[in-house]
Amino acid sequence: MIDRLRSQPVDYLLENFLNDMQNKKMNVEVRTERVHKTMAILKERYRNSDKRPIHLQILKVQRYIALRYYGLQSVVDTLIKSDKQPDRREGHLSDMDHGKFHTMTETHITTAAVTQAERMLRYQVRAANKRNNAQTTTPAEANTTNANKRYKTDNGANDHHPTWEQAQEKKGAREERACPYCLKKANQVKQAEHQAKKDVQIARISITSGKVEDITESDDPENTGGRKQT
Repeated sequence: MIDRLRSQPVDYLLENFLNDMQNKKMNVEVRTERVHKTMAILKERYRNSDKRPIHLQILKVQRYIALRYYGLQSVVDTLIKSDKQPDRREGHLSDMDHGKFHTMTETHITTAAVTQAERMLRYQVRAANKRNNAQTTTPAEANTTNANKRYKTDNGANDHHPTWEQAQEKKGAREERACPYCLKKANQVKQAEHQAKKDVQIARISITSGKVEDITESDDPENTGGRKQT
């Protein structure tokens, strides 16, 4: 699909969009913002023209990528190939009508979005539980360790009651060392929150790319009844 779009004589906006979609290192929020900006510009640029609406092709690419993210690539590929061409060739995404592709994949993407939302909720609950456990377990372990420690006096004998100077010295030494358990818990919570945030952005892309009737029916040359160029 992307290779076929590259062969069309379009401006640098589409080229930048295609590069962004292939850049896996780009932040999800930045990519989403760029996509929506590119869509808006192309919509205005090709309004009431005889050019094929490039933004419809971009919507199909976005929807296909979202379905692939949900693990439905094989299902969608089967649907696309089943859309035979007039010469009986297998269908291709770039040749398929956008409205038809939207209708064929609506059930799949809706179900996948609900499943994704439930998974995001589980991630958030799990992260909250880990955060609460880290906050409650660490102080309890520290108190237990302090209570069980014995301190030695100057003559080498064990003493359960250290002096104030010894207690402060031990406390300062403990505070200088970072707790590996706490760092591990903090990293797990951070990773879970990052994954949940990423899933929210992907779900937003898939949902918004599915609701395009308002911007496509008025722009598609096939639905305009052959309006003149402006």
